[in-house]
Amino acid sequence: MAYEIKKYNENTWMIEDWLSEVSLTRFFLLAGKDRALMIDAGMNTKNAKEIGEGILKEAGLYDKLISEEKPMLIAITHGHGDHMGGLGAFSDMYMSLTDYQQFGVENNYPGIAFHPIKEGDKIDLGERVLEVFENPGHSPGSLAFLDIQNRFLVTGDSIQSGHIFMTDDEGMKIFGGSLTHLEEKTAGRFDEILGSHGSTPLPGDYIGKVYQAWEKVMKCRNKESTPEKEGIQVKEEGLNGRKVLDYDCGCCYFYCSAQ
Repeated sequence: MAYEIKKYNENTWMIEDWLSEVSLTRFFLLAGKDRALMIDAGMNTKNAKEIGEGILKEAGLYDKLISEEKPMLIAITHGHGDHMGGLGAFSDMYMSLTDYQQFGVENNYPGIAFHPIKEGDKIDLGERVLEVFENPGHSPGSLAFLDIQNRFLVTGDSIQSGHIFMTDDEGMKIFGGSLTHLEEKTAGRFDEILGSHGSTPLPGDYIGKVYQAWEKVMKCRNKESTPEKEGIQVKEEGLNGRKVLDYDCGCCYFYCSAQ
């Protein structure tokens, strides 16, 4: 499928990798004063690094930011395949140790220098600093990245308007606490959210919207309420050979294991 490049601001680009006519996965290119960083690498875009370099050349930034000594870096929000398609072309990567081990990244992408990152770590691109936050649930080691200077939050699949896959029951249970933690730690520090699926950018209050949706789904799954009472719709679907429940909460959707 095709991909589309969209400029978010003067030093940030969004690359939308279309998986079908109605489905996409989104990744990002960030340029600082000294370095360039890609967040995620799409699914079909095996040439993600090449795409990023082309963007920098067109912007007149390539010679300043890219060299043998300063290769383009990449940070991964989580270890699912639709975010790592072009990872193999990179020499250095940032990712949570949990997902690095959980998804066998070392075996699948040998030769890439791995830099484990955790909550509170910072990636300095030169007058542009990203702060790392842990947000487990969608995957055990999901991360979010706060662009401090540009006041936006990159959230991977965890906060978005599309489908949030939670086929792991334990991940679904802890997700609410992850959202509360992320909202508290980033309060007042960003204006917009850039998610990997669905529409973007999203308003800054979207973490709270996803939390409210999660709360409604959990009430239904715990038999404390019904979809009708919570104002959500649910249907059973097949997903990767499994039966799942698709909860339509309006602001987002949750795929959960069929009970």
